[in-house]
Amino acid sequence: MVASSIDTQENISSKYSNGLRNVIELEERGCKVEQGIGKGFLKNAKVMLKEGKGEIHVSHKEGDPYDKWELVNKAEKIGLIIHQVVPFCKQDYPGYHNKRAQGNNSDAPFPLGDCSTYKFRKLDQNGH
Repeated sequence: MVASSIDTQENISSKYSNGLRNVIELEERGCKVEQGIGKGFLKNAKVMLKEGKGEIHVSHKEGDPYDKWELVNKAEKIGLIIHQVVPFCKQDYPGYHNKRAQGNNSDAPFPLGDCSTYKFRKLDQNGH
C-alpha cells in the first residue's frame, strides 16, 4: 500500500499535531509513504499497476471548486479508465480524520459534504 500526501514532511510536522506519528505508524505497518506529491500523482501511481490488475483510488470533495480539477479527464489523458465512482464513506476508513490543511486552523476538521471515491484502472492493450 502507498499512502500519499501533498504536504512535505516539514509541513506535516508543523500543520498536524499527530502528523509525524501517523507517518511512522504507516511505515511500521509496511506502507510506503510518499510526501510532497501533487500534480504527478496519477502518472506515478499508474506505473505501479500491472495491465488488468490493480486500481488507483482517489477520494475528494464534489462540486465547485473541486470539479475544476477534472480528475477523470486527467486520468483518461494518461491511459487510465474510470472503473467505478462510489460515495466516500468515512466509516470504511477506521481512524480517518479529515483536516483543513491550510490556514490558522489547519489541524481542525471540516464538514465533509459530498465526497466520492474514484476508482481507476490501467487501459489494457485492447483499449479496455
